[in-house]
Amino acid sequence: MPDRYIAVETYGRVPLVCSDWDPRGPVVAASLIEALQDRQPRLTVEHVGSSSVPGCAGKGVIDLMVVYQPGDLEPAKRALDDVGFQPQTGDDHFPEDRPMRIGSVRHDGTVFNVHAHVIAGNSSEMEEMRGFRDKLRNSPDLVARYVARKRAIISDGISDRDRYTVAKGAFVQKEMGLQPTWKGVVERIFIGPEATQPMTERWEVRAVEGKGLEGDRYAEGRGTFSNKPATGRHVTLVEAEALEAVAKTKEIAFDVTRRNIVTRGVPLNHLVETDFTVGEVVLRGMRLCEPCSHLSRLAGDEELKTAFLHRGGLRAEIVKGGSIRVKDLIAPADA
Repeated sequence: MPDRYIAVETYGRVPLVCSDWDPRGPVVAASLIEALQDRQPRLTVEHVGSSSVPGCAGKGVIDLMVVYQPGDLEPAKRALDDVGFQPQTGDDHFPEDRPMRIGSVRHDGTVFNVHAHVIAGNSSEMEEMRGFRDKLRNSPDLVARYVARKRAIISDGISDRDRYTVAKGAFVQKEMGLQPTWKGVVERIFIGPEATQPMTERWEVRAVEGKGLEGDRYAEGRGTFSNKPATGRHVTLVEAEALEAVAKTKEIAFDVTRRNIVTRGVPLNHLVETDFTVGEVVLRGMRLCEPCSHLSRLAGDEELKTAFLHRGGLRAEIVKGGSIRVKDLIAPADA
């Protein structure tokens, strides 16, 4: 790497905190952006996230959005490798069709962790990241409320980074004025009458408010985890797009995740603490439905847990009951 660039070193885990904004962050980001674009000029690299917004306290991580055009995913990964970024380690990582690379940088006596999000140029996620940053940059009051929310999340005892991210996402949807424009559809419906038994496909199912789907094991209290109190046991949903992405590397059936509703065109990961409609039914997203070892055991595939990490779907509760049918429209509740 040319001497004028900041060296990228090994990523280091640090406790979850909300630290004051550091003006050295944009300096580090600018050097990394220059290094990446020198190696792959077709990339668009931007500084996003809290560290890109003056006065916005946060984890202190420098987030880069690395945008590639069709056919350039592998060249984008190579550019990141050349600069010194590393793949995520362990099971808790983004899939390689939407990867994240990590590293750290020493600058002015301080070590800054860096996340490089590799995103397709036609992805809605690109506009969401830009919108998040630009709205904050234009509103000091919004920055103050956002920082207060982040500090409150940590004060509540949340130390898990995934739970922290989900809790922040609810603020983004409700407080930042980002109006959801998506509309989706029910592609398939499954219920499991008994725990661990095969799922049954349906064209239509009755959603019972406060209970679950008629005929499903969790509505009847017979699910594997029914005796463990938790939210979001009424209905589970998974994106058809997630199933198709996994199917590119392994042969799977659409009921392999044991989720009740397969959706298309629905950003399930963004619907925690959010109401949305499925036909005449109103659901409330409660928490992400990350894959577990139980799922892998039932499927007889130890790799399944990793394959569906961060795209395992959503757990929801039924706010208003009614019928759900294949081809029903899915939309934000206030759309």
